[in-house]
Parts: sequence; structure tokens; C-alpha cells
Amino acid sequence: IYRENAAENIAILRRIALNMLKTEGSKLSIRKKRMRAWMKTQFLEQVVQAGFSNLNNI
Repeated sequence: IYRENAAENIAILRRIALNMLKTEGSKLSIRKKRMRAWMKTQFLEQVVQAGFSNLNNI
């Protein structure tokens, strides 16, 4: 992450992560999905897989 663009780069990464959480199919809130992905690597894998499967639709 470069010094001049650091804020923009972090904002983009945060937005990507938020979109991945939104595309994951469970009916948990975003806050609970974040906590579960932080604590359980299996759920984190589900979130990442859902996010990348959504890229095929673009």
C-alpha cells in the first residue's frame, strides 16, 4: 500500500470485504457475519467462496 493512496486502497479493500459478506447466503447481520468469519475459518472460506463466485456474474 503506497503512502499517497493508502486511504483509498484501504477503502477499496474494505468495500470488497463488505460485498463478500453481503453475497454470503446466511441470514445473519453483517456485524455477526464479520464476527463469525473472524472466529471460524470455515465460515471465512464460505464468505470468500461466495464473493469470488459472484465475480462470475459480472
